[in-house]
This record gives sequence, structure tokens and C-alpha cells, in this order.
Amino acid sequence: MWLADTFEPSKWEFYFQSLPRFVVAGVLQGLILAVIALAFVLIYRTTEIVNFAQGDFMAISIFSMLVISDFLGPKTGAFGAAEPGILPLFWAWAAAAVLTILLMVIVSVVFDLAIFRSLTGQSPLAVVIVTIALGFIIRNALDVIVKPSAAASVKFPLPQRYSFDLGIVNINIAQIAVLVCVPLLLWGMVAFLNRTKVGLAVQAASQNQMAAYYMGIPVPRLNTIVWGIGGALTACAGILFALNDTERVNSAIGLTLQGGILAYAAAIAGGFGSISGAIITAILLGLAHQLIQGMPGVPSFIGANASILFLLAVLVFRPDGLVPQTAAKKV
Repeated sequence: MWLADTFEPSKWEFYFQSLPRFVVAGVLQGLILAVIALAFVLIYRTTEIVNFAQGDFMAISIFSMLVISDFLGPKTGAFGAAEPGILPLFWAWAAAAVLTILLMVIVSVVFDLAIFRSLTGQSPLAVVIVTIALGFIIRNALDVIVKPSAAASVKFPLPQRYSFDLGIVNINIAQIAVLVCVPLLLWGMVAFLNRTKVGLAVQAASQNQMAAYYMGIPVPRLNTIVWGIGGALTACAGILFALNDTERVNSAIGLTLQGGILAYAAAIAGGFGSISGAIITAILLGLAHQLIQGMPGVPSFIGANASILFLLAVLVFRPDGLVPQTAAKKV
């Protein structure tokens, strides 16, 4: 059956007609993954901690965004009638976004001070196990505190109501927000790392923590700052994900192909520790997932795992990643 579909001209014609839509969807998915991957790599380069709970931090931000915006915004009453809320829809979303970012900064800093700082000097395996256990705790807590079905039912009518037909593709406000905000966010992080004293200190600590400490850089305080920045980045990714896709929201979103698992894949395939490599690979993974999944004749199990297959291909042909980190640490 799938072989017959491969050679059917009408399906290929439909595929090429839908190609702009697949490309836009792939870029959108890749940009959101790039933000999570950036947080993952930034924390690893500075603290040398591989945080496998980063995707679960995104789950916290998604649920927080949905619940806060639902509390502040208009309610849906009987027969679908809109009831007034504390704030109008747009301002409720904006306030929820700000509160979610602040919440995730606090959560990340608390986890650093309460858990990760005490793990300094422990074996990498012990730290990895702690982050995995932390992910399980977060997922179970979300299931108890906020029912996934209730959070998934929260809708954002604004993006669905306002869309623009560009001829080859139709795009809504939520998608425009991703296309505009994520590049600005990534550019801002690169500028922060290269043009500020704190950013330069982060780069110094990523080269050699002990040398940075002897040079007068307060490494523990710097690590806490980086955890806070990582929390803010993860919150931004969760906010944009919630704005674009509430139907697939669940407590295990950090382990899905739409959440944290592909961010880890982007960090690994990009050259573990490379910020530019993680960003480039995240976008390529998003494109591969959308383009291969919609291709005629591609079996469903291959389309669903296209991103993982792309990751394996990168690791086979470029084991050091797309942007390998070959430079030795400076002492």
C-alpha cells in the first residue's frame, strides 16, 4: 500500500502544494525547540550539569501559562457565552506570560540552591539520576495539581480568530509571534554572552570553572544566574508552545517529540556544548519531522520518528555534531 502511494502522482502534487505549510510548521517547531536547547546547552556549559528535567520545566511553564491566563481572562459560560474576567483576553495572556517567566526563574533558582549546588563535585552519573528523578516528581506533581485534560481545554481564541492569507500559506498571530520573538530572543542571548560582563564571565566559567574562580569570578553565584536565565528561556518556549498548541498538552510533554526530548537531540547532534550547533540542529530537526511525516509513501512509523532518524544520521556521519567543539579548554 505504501509503495503504491509513493508513485501516485496526485499525492505528490498535493504534497508539493502543501510544502510551504510543512516548511512553516517545521520552522516553528524548530524555533521553539531551539529555545529549549539553548537553555539546556547554556546550563551544561556553565555548570557541567546535564539537566534531563529541562523538558519538564517547560511542562511547568505551559501549565502555568494556561492556568494563569484562564484565571485572569474571560470565562466561557453557559451556551458558550463569554463572561467577563479580571482582564481582557490579550492582557490576560500578556500578564500570564510575564508571571510565568518570573515563576520559572524562581523555580530554577530554588532548584539550583536546594538541590544542584549540593551536588557539586559528585559524579556525573549521580547528577543525571537526580535530574531524571526530578523530572518524574514534576510530572507526577502536575498530574495531581492540574489535570491535563482541564489545561488542554483552555483555548486561545485570539490566534485562531486573526490569521493572514499570504497566498502560498496561511499564518496566524501565534505563529507570527514565534517567527518574530524567537529570533530576537536568540539574538539577545548571543549579544548578552558576547557583550556583557556577566556573559563574558559565563563564557570564562564554561572554559574552566577553577580558573574563573581564581580570577575572582563568583562561580556559584554565576551558576545561579545561569539557572535563572535557563528558567526564563524554558518559560518562553513553554509560553509559545501553549499559544500554538494546547491540544497535545500533558504532564509528559517534556518526554515527547514536541517537547524536551528533541531539545536534547538538538544539543547532542549540534555538537554537545555548541550554542550555534544546537540552534541550527533544532530547526533542521523540526523541518525533518514535518517534511518527512507528510511525504507520500513514507510509512507512519518512519514519519513519526523522522526527527530521531535525522539525529541518528547526523551522529553516524558526523559523530562530533554539526558544529563540533574541538577546542581544548583554556587554563
